[in-house]
Amino acid sequence: MSAPALYVVNRAADEARLARFTGAAEALGLGFARIEAMNGHDPDFPFFLYEHLLPETFWGEDRIKPGAFGCLLSHRAAWARMLADGAETALICEDDAVLSAPPSAVPVPGGFDVVFCGARLAAWRDGPGLVSVPHVLSTMDARRPGAGGLTSAPGAEAYLLSRAGARRLLALSERDGARAGVDWLMLGWSAPAAARPGWPEWAHLPEGGLKAFVADPIAEAAPAPSVIRHRETVPLAALRCLAPLSGLAETGGLDDPAARALAEGRYPALPALDLLFRWMRRGGLFVDIGAHLGAATLFMLRHGGAARAIAFEWADAASGPLRRSLAAAGLEARAETAHLGLGLAESRGRLAVRGDAAAPWAARLKPDFAETIPVRAGDTLLRAEAPDLILLDVNGEEREVLKGLRKTIGRHAPVIALAMTHERSAKALPLLARRGYREAERIEWEEGGEPRRLAVFVRRGDKGG
Repeated sequence: MSAPALYVVNRAADEARLARFTGAAEALGLGFARIEAMNGHDPDFPFFLYEHLLPETFWGEDRIKPGAFGCLLSHRAAWARMLADGAETALICEDDAVLSAPPSAVPVPGGFDVVFCGARLAAWRDGPGLVSVPHVLSTMDARRPGAGGLTSAPGAEAYLLSRAGARRLLALSERDGARAGVDWLMLGWSAPAAARPGWPEWAHLPEGGLKAFVADPIAEAAPAPSVIRHRETVPLAALRCLAPLSGLAETGGLDDPAARALAEGRYPALPALDLLFRWMRRGGLFVDIGAHLGAATLFMLRHGGAARAIAFEWADAASGPLRRSLAAAGLEARAETAHLGLGLAESRGRLAVRGDAAAPWAARLKPDFAETIPVRAGDTLLRAEAPDLILLDVNGEEREVLKGLRKTIGRHAPVIALAMTHERSAKALPLLARRGYREAERIEWEEGGEPRRLAVFVRRGDKGG
């Protein structure tokens, strides 16, 4: 078995925590991937993406800690990234963990889902060595956090995870949402009712059937200042914002699933936006090719962490409303719209519209005798730019657009999100493979009664994000 991958969940503002984790990892000769922690206290945080994970109550109350909700989402992002990277096992750490040994030092029981290897939970054992979570919890009934020298509750600052465990955790979190803190939820999913302590907290923790263990610790949770306001709570109802674009987005009279959602003040294609949100480097450049009415551009600038965006859309029926929506949202200064009205292809020229020109969301640009739409190579228009993530949704003509982006891709190795709804889109896959890209993650959903697909590609050996 290959050595476990190593991931650390960290918010960009917590630089000191990341520096300390980095120092401990480097002392052990370890590299790691950073998972951008979700900031539930950010006023622009996209709660609407995760409304289905908001429970009726949090710890039995109608208020929730935004930081705790963000923490659950951050761990979910780590589980999803492990699966996307193809890791068989991975050590997931929060950024207050200080490693004392490599992940390979953690014993791997047969068929395990999770092995907790942080000091906080290990302190609740009767003695050293690997024991099951139910066994540990069966000894905890007479004790409480803060009693007998145990100054903190069980935690999940460091745990080894199998691929099967990652899949199960994602499914269980989808089922149960944020009923409690993620570390407590993981314990609940690992413990049958007969093994549980008689603490009142356990009344709120669902069962899950995880095969979980506690090992000798390889990480200490070292308290450090954080910008997270741990004790702040808000009403659960305050996080249910289902119309974040109310009064901001224009549709120009277009009528398609995306336009109808925007007209209602909602973002369309929420599963796709979730995928983009998780793979976008915060503070980076987002390029939206086939932007249509600009939903993805609006989202990435308002909520997705992009510092700038460049939108490409050949159809005037869509590009006009896109510009006005950006202005209404106060985002025009961060959005480059000079290329609206142009199509992208391998080289400079003009291409005809194939399909209904009045329905630009479904039309294609193809060579033809008629000259209608001016096109340019993306390499020419982006020669002074360094994209971090490129979204490409051009109704099956993705290969032709990518042929004109070969230099940009070669220089900057951006994450590429490719719409795969059309069968013709698959023609782009050999080109991406030749440029050294692999598919990291794919999602499927239904929008307006139609199946939709989006796949993320990263340069081989690069974990992206």
